[in-house]
Amino acid sequence: MSSTARHSMKAVTHAAQAAGFDWAAWLPAGPSPHVDFFRDWVRDGLSGGMTWLTRSVAARSDPRLFRPGTQSVLIAAAAYGTDDPPDAVWNDPARGRVARFAWGEDYHRIFDKRLRALAAHLESAAPVRILARFTDSRPVLERAWAEAGGAGIGKNTQCLLPGCGSYLLLGGLLLDSPCPDSTPAATAAPDPCGDCADCLRACPGAALVAPRRLDSRRCLSYWTIEHPGLIPPEISARMGRWIFGCDACQEICPLVRNRTRTAQAPFLRFEPERDAPRLDAVLRMTPQDFLSRYVGCPLERTGLSRFRRNAVVAMARSGLPEAGEALQRAERDPDVLVAGQAALELGRILRSQMAAP
Repeated sequence: MSSTARHSMKAVTHAAQAAGFDWAAWLPAGPSPHVDFFRDWVRDGLSGGMTWLTRSVAARSDPRLFRPGTQSVLIAAAAYGTDDPPDAVWNDPARGRVARFAWGEDYHRIFDKRLRALAAHLESAAPVRILARFTDSRPVLERAWAEAGGAGIGKNTQCLLPGCGSYLLLGGLLLDSPCPDSTPAATAAPDPCGDCADCLRACPGAALVAPRRLDSRRCLSYWTIEHPGLIPPEISARMGRWIFGCDACQEICPLVRNRTRTAQAPFLRFEPERDAPRLDAVLRMTPQDFLSRYVGCPLERTGLSRFRRNAVVAMARSGLPEAGEALQRAERDPDVLVAGQAALELGRILRSQMAAP
């Protein structure tokens, strides 16, 4: 009797749901699906300044290199379960916008708890050993494995599940045992987008340079979250009120707007002062204010300095009558990143005024 004889994909699906996941697939380990696409993406510089991706190309190319002894990959998805925010708040020019995935506790922590619960079930049902739990912070190409397991991948590079759209996150387990005999043969999902290309047209930074090809150097999520320095004018001109991440390519997607399934275990919810904070409040935020509002959230990793830098850009583009005074105050800020960004924005405003007829 094989070590996975007491497992079946049906039982694993139920266990995944009990742990809080909305979908799961179990696949034999091997070279990562679409690894050549990923290598080309990194080689062409489309990963921007995210050097950890460059350093981890070898490990991401095959999970057996990341964790020797890996025989199978169990990939799982969990939907956010968020409602749309009130228009009066979300469209208020005095407020910034935080991308949905950050509306609450850091999803890495949530996923780790759920993956531990799923792993405990597997280990109690049969003599298997979990070699690693992973989310997007580990060197595993989770979207490629999800697609190989039957999930769709949209032209905006986001994973799509029927009824849920792309408001979901991925994680999984690496196991030292093969898939159960009852596991269906993996088949890639059909193209979920068809002729629709709304996301390519909606991307503020024109980062979707082709279907399923994202140039991080143009992506607002990269600039507002990952980039440590000043945001150049050609990017800040496109940021609008996004101050952490960007959901534009998801908000426009028909499969997102028409989603019907509710999350198995919703874990995020909109709070106006946290997820659409007033820009003037962010610019005046102290370290204590920041931690009291964002401790344990994804924004904590990016930090207050970048968050306030992003708010400078949003304020400069807001059209608010108080924007000029706020930028002048920010230019004198002791944080050199905030002051430098304010100087850039004030210089741009001055040049545009001088060029006006």
